[in-house]
Amino acid sequence: MEIRKVACVGAGLIGQGWATLFSSAGLEVILQDVTETVLQRSIEAVKSNLRFLEANKLLNEGKRTLHSRR
Repeated sequence: MEIRKVACVGAGLIGQGWATLFSSAGLEVILQDVTETVLQRSIEAVKSNLRFLEANKLLNEGKRTLHSRR
């Protein structure tokens, strides 16, 4: 069985880290939190992390997908 999609329940610092890792590996990531403000901040943080990895050539090119759920 090939894993293509993962969910991170909780969008705090640890959730952001997992979401960045999974997304950078090319997996579709669903990020979920009970607080909309935390969720939106976390999505921006993950996007920033991915841009940093890409700018420093630490990220393989490929499709990275991040979805949010509240």
